[in-house]
Amino acid sequence: MLRRPLRILALAALLGTAACATMISGHNQQVPIVVQPVGATVCLDGDKIGTSPMIAKLSRKRSHVLVIEQEGYERVIRPLATEVNPWIALNFIPFILIPGPFGLVVDVASGAVNTFNVGSFDFYLQKADASAPAVSHRTPCSPT
Repeated sequence: MLRRPLRILALAALLGTAACATMISGHNQQVPIVVQPVGATVCLDGDKIGTSPMIAKLSRKRSHVLVIEQEGYERVIRPLATEVNPWIALNFIPFILIPGPFGLVVDVASGAVNTFNVGSFDFYLQKADASAPAVSHRTPCSPT
């Protein structure tokens, strides 16, 4: 009679420890962006997200393209690739074998299986070449 509630409790405890990367790292990663000179436009995937200095909230589900712009300076385009989040390894520790595959599925679905291996982005913009023709047909925040 007592076995069934204990089994349910044990299974709930095991499933509760699943998805380690999701619980520890979350779906998003906050990354400080510092640009010299201050006040540069910061764009992520073609959308303006703020001006420097700022903290960007990056979705771990995919890679991104970061564009830094300021009038009179060369534009910076930085692809941001994801890497495997080491916390997913906890899904495979023997004492949680049952939720291992379940936890991995949750981590993949949430994007927590990925991470950006960077503490912060620090950029030092270079002055634009005054002799070069101005590019007026370029769309702001566009990586092209």
